[in-house]
Amino acid sequence: MSVDSKRERLVPDWATAAFDRFVDQTERLWNVTRLSCHGISLLRGIPNTVETLAAIKEIGGEKEAPEHKDQLERARKDADLAQREVDSGFPLVFSHAIVTLWSLLESTTRATVVAWLRNNPDSFRAEAIARLRVRIGEYEQLVDEERYYYIAELLEGELGAGIRNGVERFESLLRPFGLDGAIPERLRRDMFEFGQIRNTIVHSGGVTDRQLTTACPWLGFSVGVDIPITGEHFHRYQEAAQSYSVVLMCRVAVKFGGDVSAHATKVLAKYDAT
Repeated sequence: MSVDSKRERLVPDWATAAFDRFVDQTERLWNVTRLSCHGISLLRGIPNTVETLAAIKEIGGEKEAPEHKDQLERARKDADLAQREVDSGFPLVFSHAIVTLWSLLESTTRATVVAWLRNNPDSFRAEAIARLRVRIGEYEQLVDEERYYYIAELLEGELGAGIRNGVERFESLLRPFGLDGAIPERLRRDMFEFGQIRNTIVHSGGVTDRQLTTACPWLGFSVGVDIPITGEHFHRYQEAAQSYSVVLMCRVAVKFGGDVSAHATKVLAKYDAT
């Protein structure tokens, strides 16, 4: 029996729904990012296209249209901007992609917490959840799924998950459900760097601050300059996020008696080997 068929037999859909969405959304994010870079690159050739078309029309005896000069000027400005983006490695495109990728991880973790609260009543016996101070008035006004998200938000605040760094941002929320575990040091570092870069983009407008340079000295960045984000950063963070999600899915499978250790070992070994 294949791993996939085992998952279907042992692991309920509710336990993997958040991860299925994560896979779909990260694939969409990569495709949109890739197409954005490709589209910007193509703009560099538009002025030549406009000039060539005008020359062909002139040969045919057609007079230059009054709006041609404006069109050509706009095309040249766009081409210059596109060339600058290409030369610098598309920092703005990849910065937005990095922020979105981190948000997808946050959403996946929160949705996983909600799924366990809704489908596994024993979750409420966890100490971290049992001691939450629920405002009865607020709770009673909520319906169905809203209540579980309310508990998840309280848990996040109680644990201070929002101010934790790297994988601990997610591990702290998963720990009450027994879904936390060991993480290879290099994967942990990549995730830590990923989170620090994301925070700097969001809170400092992409300008390096002392917090970033102190937290990640190996990057060699100077304070007060634009973070030189490139595709290399995004691809490394994307690989780290995907690897971490595989580890989480394997932990979920184990909870239901599934044996997917080969998949987890493959990810962990890749990071342990370097």
